[in-house]
Amino acid sequence: MASGMSQERLAERAGLHPTYVSMIERGVRNVTLDVSSRLARALKVGLPKLIEEAQQKRGSSARKE
Repeated sequence: MASGMSQERLAERAGLHPTYVSMIERGVRNVTLDVSSRLARALKVGLPKLIEEAQQKRGSSARKE
C-alpha cells in the first residue's frame, strides 16, 4: 500500500517495532489478525482493503518469479 508513510512512522502509529514492520513488508514475517488490524488503523484503511491489496501484491510478485 503506497501511503507515502515511512516504516518508522507506520510502526509508531501501529505500536509495533520498526524492524518488525520491515520484516512484514519484505515477507519475512507473517502477521496475525490483530497486527493486520493495527496496521489498517495506522494506515487509515479498512482491514478488508489492506488484505485485498496484500493479496494482489503477493499475486503480482509470484507471477514475476
